[in-house]
Amino acid sequence: MMFLDTPKKILRQQMRHKRQQFFNTIDKNFATQQIQNYFFSLNILKPNSVIAGYWAYGAEVPLLPLLLALSQQKYTVALPVVIEVGHPLDFRIWEPDCFLVSDIKGINSPSSQQLSVAPTILLTPLLAFDEQGGRLGQGGGFYDITIRLLRQT
Repeated sequence: MMFLDTPKKILRQQMRHKRQQFFNTIDKNFATQQIQNYFFSLNILKPNSVIAGYWAYGAEVPLLPLLLALSQQKYTVALPVVIEVGHPLDFRIWEPDCFLVSDIKGINSPSSQQLSVAPTILLTPLLAFDEQGGRLGQGGGFYDITIRLLRQT
């Protein structure tokens, strides 16, 4: 497993650098369209699906076109909010015209005026993944805690 062979801190630095290089060379519009096409090709949406995306940060490919398409198709879309370090993410309903604020990590998130929801589909940011599907995130542990909690419910 790739993640066990290299200390995670070093691996994160390497992956951030590689992702930034990649991000600087790609056509972001094409990449976002490919992500959207692939997502819809999975045929996983149900009428009551609650899709949690994320607001792209740094060199993450923006999901905004996908989130807009889902919203236009009347799906419930949510974005994560970091409420407190060491705690699960709170997912709040996102709509194209909702007011966004910076959470405690400085990431655009729906304000506390938006309802919290439990996602049925979770789109997560990552730095890398391995052959076994292991996810390497930014290192805060927010998604690890949240995914563990969601699997229990």
